Amino acid sequence: MKTSFKCLLRWGLLFFFGVIFSGKSFGQALVFGSTPSFSALNLKNKKPLDAVLLEVRYQFTWTYSDESLPHAEQRTVFVGRNHIYSRNEALYQNDSVATSLITKGARGVPLYSNPTVPYEVWTDRQAKMVEIGYRVPFDNMVVSFTRPINALQWSFCEDEKQKVLGYACSKATTIYCGKTVIAWFAEELPYDAGPYCFAGLPGLIMKVEMEGASWQAIGIRKGRNGEQIYTYARPRQQMSHEKAINFLTNLYEDPVATYSALGVECSSAEKSNQVLAPGSLKWKIPNLMKMER
Repeated sequence: MKTSFKCLLRWGLLFFFGVIFSGKSFGQALVFGSTPSFSALNLKNKKPLDAVLLEVRYQFTWTYSDESLPHAEQRTVFVGRNHIYSRNEALYQNDSVATSLITKGARGVPLYSNPTVPYEVWTDRQAKMVEIGYRVPFDNMVVSFTRPINALQWSFCEDEKQKVLGYACSKATTIYCGKTVIAWFAEELPYDAGPYCFAGLPGLIMKVEMEGASWQAIGIRKGRNGEQIYTYARPRQQMSHEKAINFLTNLYEDPVATYSALGVECSSAEKSNQVLAPGSLKWKIPNLMKMER
């Protein structure tokens, strides 16, 4: 990691220990389990980006490369006139509970420790950029990279149709990071949006299928009067695509080495009195994150 990035990650950890666990020193050990844990974001520190025109809830199904059974969680995409935001619903619910506890004066709030792909996506139509960000374990910081809007080249399959949520959908295909992507879009819903970074079709993308991940719309509603897309105050480190994925991959493959280098003592969830050494723990990388490599 570059020195500036180490400083930013250290600042995020100081926030984690200083605010989430006020009264404890920075040297307090992190307790590592078999999957990464994510500290909560205080949702009160926010500013509006755009009015919500449409909210779409997707069932997101994903796998690890060494597991056949898929994991399922929900993602919410908020579509505005100039901005689109894709939210990790599991992390957001944990953030909401933590924010309520912090407001009431709690000194400690829960981590989210279930398997998840901790991505969020921001689309800025005016800047013509899509930013894909991954939340760093034990930290509020997001490591992100950008792509141009509508960089994907879609091929249309005019004779193939299916219904999703009662909407007639047409099929289109593209290649993303070397993988074939199949998308089903509804021209009846004239919104250039979809899950993850998939967009650029003449209608809302209702379903996406690819190796190791899929999304399917399970609920749609129009935005309420005054409802906003928000951005939240937290460290956000934008890198090149290669550097961002390399950092995340190295972190998952040896989390103890990363945090030990920052002066954090790392202990085992299975044996709380056991201090972990670099190379002693490896987190599995979700196929979606691995594909980005």
